Formats: sequence, C-alpha cells, structure tokens
Amino acid sequence: MKKNMLPLVCCTILIFIQLSVAGIVSAADAVIVPQCPRNVVCGEEITIPVEIIDSPAIESFGMDIIFPHDFTYEGCEKAGCLTEDFQLFNCNISDETGHLRLGGVTIDPIPEGSDGCLVTITFSIDDECVGPFTIILTNLVDDIGGIQTESCEMIVESHTTTTHDSTTSTTSDSTTSTTGDSTTSSSTTTTTHICPAKVSLESNYSAVEQLRAFRDTFLRKHPLGKGYTALYDRHAAEIAGYLSGDLLLRSASASILIKLLPKINALLSGKKTTADPGLLNEVVSFLDQLELQSSEPLKRDLKKIRRDLLAGEILNQLNSITAISASY
Repeated sequence: MKKNMLPLVCCTILIFIQLSVAGIVSAADAVIVPQCPRNVVCGEEITIPVEIIDSPAIESFGMDIIFPHDFTYEGCEKAGCLTEDFQLFNCNISDETGHLRLGGVTIDPIPEGSDGCLVTITFSIDDECVGPFTIILTNLVDDIGGIQTESCEMIVESHTTTTHDSTTSTTSDSTTSTTGDSTTSSSTTTTTHICPAKVSLESNYSAVEQLRAFRDTFLRKHPLGKGYTALYDRHAAEIAGYLSGDLLLRSASASILIKLLPKINALLSGKKTTADPGLLNEVVSFLDQLELQSSEPLKRDLKKIRRDLLAGEILNQLNSITAISASY
C-alpha cells in the first residue's frame, strides 16, 4: 500500500512546497472555525472542535469563546489536536467576562500550513433551553492574532407527537394543536435532521444501524471521534440534499459505506484496521464530486478531510481510539 501511495504523497508534498515558496500559505489565509453540530437537544451534552485551517507557525496562542447562557462549560480536551504536545495549556471561565478563555505555549511549534483542531470543548445544555445558539471566537492573541474567524449557529431540534385524540403538525414557523373543538397555536423552531447515510443506503436498515452503533458506541466516547461526529452533523442536511437529488452520487456513497462496514466492525470489536488503496481512491473521487456542488463551508471541510485521508491521518486517529478503548 505504501508503495502505491508514494507517488501521490510525493506530488502532494511538492505542490505544498510550491505554494509555500510562492507565499500563498500565510496567516492571512488561515481561518479558525468552531465546528458546531447543526442541531442540538436540550438537556444533552455536545462537544465542539475548534479547528484551524492553513495555520501559521504557532508557538503560543490565546482566545476567548463566547457561548450561550443556556450552555454550561464542562471541560476542554487537546488530545488528538494540533496542541496535543503543548507544554502549557489551559481553559477556564473568565471572572471578568464570563467567556471561556483558552490558550497554550509550546517549544515545538505547530507547523505552518497545518489543518486540525486546536481544542475540543464540551458543554451541557439546559433542560429548558431556547435556541438558536451561537458560538463566537474573539480576542485572538499571540501567533493567531489577526486570523480570520467564523461563528457557528445551532438550532434546537424539536420533536412531534401524534395521539388518537389530538393531532400536532409542525412547520418552520408555528405549531398548531387541535383537540376536540379547540385550536391553539404557538411559535416554535423545528429542524428535521436528515441522515446522509440513511439517504444513501435507503432500505438497508441493518447497515444504517451498524453505522449508528459505530457513531454512538465508538466515536462519541472519545474526543477525536466527537470531532468527526460534530463535523458530520454540521453538514448532514446539506449533504443529504445533494445525495437525494443525484443518483450517481448516492450510488457512489452507498458503495463506499457498504465496503467500509467490515472495517467499522473490526474497530468496534477492538481490532485495528488498514486502508485499502482502491477504496481510498473511491472516497477521494466521491469527495471531489461532492465538492463541485457544495457551499463554501462544506468545501473547506471536504478539503481538510481529503488531506487527512491522503496523509493517513483519519485512519491513524481511528486506530488510536481503538487502542484507547482497549486500555480501559
């Protein structure tokens, strides 16, 4: 496999060097983005990776994160992030502003042009929350000072119920409940969570359940996996829309997912897995086709995923989660 990947890796490295020499990779091109899930549920916990793309060399950094009043800060994690080896690293709530303040210092700088998370942050959401919610990055200092940032917005996921005596219909603007002769209306926020895997696999319910088990019992139990899950949730509705309207794209997605199931089952059983060059090429081709019709935020994340795949980073991180699980 390494022999087959060598020409591709070498080409990637040469292109990156050319861009660096030309001055294209610089702090001016960097962006820091909180990867929020699109939908959240009151009373649950969420983990949000704060990711940097095309970073400058970073020896020290600091920033404040403004989060909603309905959120309670539970902790931060740098394992699996670019800051994993930082000698000094801290996250705490500022007594002055109430914002989350985080930062760190290292003697081994993050290399210029790196992509990845700076930190993953866990919040608990109040039982009686009211959205939408926004996460904002501010007060960037030291080596990330002046870098462009983006905020992210989350919507409270609503649930609808139907009984024999009453009917509830939900739209994006209002909820109307009819019981007997009386009718009442109230404003609400509703988002339907569409699963791209379910769209791709259609009636293959067994495969969908295996993927859900992988998400819930494997990925969501570790910071690295939570980061990938948050990235998936962030773009799920958009990707599902493209799959629904494009038969070829949907077929390619289904083929990839079916071929991934044996590797997923290996990870779930505590075994490390290996990459298949042919499957890797299928995945990269699928990402290329998806990127052609994607929004700018999705395009940026697809580029990052492609880089991680070609560098073997995603496989390495999944296998490291397996090792962590086996040590418990």
